[in-house]
Amino acid sequence: MKKPYPKFLLTGKEFDALEKLARKSKIDCWFSLEDRTDPATGISFTGVYDLERRRHLTLRYGVGLLLEGASPFDSMEEDYGLSKSEVSEIRSVAKHLGLEAGR
Repeated sequence: MKKPYPKFLLTGKEFDALEKLARKSKIDCWFSLEDRTDPATGISFTGVYDLERRRHLTLRYGVGLLLEGASPFDSMEEDYGLSKSEVSEIRSVAKHLGLEAGR
């Protein structure tokens, strides 16, 4: 059985880079990052809100969908006008979430 990925709070740079990728790739029609607080534990974490289906997604699942619809990391600078630093932030989040393999 797979171990679930823990919830965590994105840094400002990670949050901004993912939001910019969503906007530039036109995926922001459904993808929205949000910082939330677990009412049971009081712990803050970042999640994804699916604007079309009006439902909360885990960060791992939502970022996975975002990356599935976006260009590979090596093309993000040219395709979306992201800086090397922004691509690095996105790659770091993907790696932390176990999503970097095969990209």
